[in-house]
Order: sequence, then structure tokens, then C-alpha cells
Amino acid sequence: MRRVAEQAGPWAASLALVVSFLVFALAGVYTIRQQDHVNQKLCQSTVTNRAAVRSTWLAAEELVASRTDQAQKDATRAFFQAVLRPIPPLRCVDNKPVPKED
Repeated sequence: MRRVAEQAGPWAASLALVVSFLVFALAGVYTIRQQDHVNQKLCQSTVTNRAAVRSTWLAAEELVASRTDQAQKDATRAFFQAVLRPIPPLRCVDNKPVPKED
């Protein structure tokens, strides 16, 4: 029995080493894929949140503009355009939010 263990020991150790490297490699690939999925979800959430913020400001603009005369409407629209200028709509490119071109 001892002779079998002496012969099989190095083979078992080598096999264990190869299996552990494969497990670590598969864990690395899985982690990278999961991170890509998380980045995609974060980007989409950012785009959705930005759209909600913009639509709130646009709704406020419509509400205020509908209750004023023409001279005030122009000033109101200019105000809201100035507010929305630094908050452009976004889209996802390579899982990163970038300003949308019109």
C-alpha cells in the first residue's frame, strides 16, 4: 500500500495543482463577466436617472410657461434652457454614460 501512495503522490499533487489553476482561471473569467454586467446595469441606471431629472425640469418649464404671457414665456424658456444645458441627455457607450448627440 505504501508503494502505491509513493507512486501516486506526485501525480495527485500535479493533478491538484492543475485543477486549482483551472478553478482560479474560471473564477477570474466569471468575475470579469460579472463586472461587465454590473457596469452595464450602472450605466443604464445613470441614463435612466438623467432622463428622469431632465423630464422633471421640462415638465416644470411647461407648467410655468403655460401660466405666463408671451414675454415671460421667452424668459422662462431661456431660464430652463440655461438650467438644462449642463445636464445633457446621456446614452451608454462601452458601458460608460456619454452625452447624447442630437
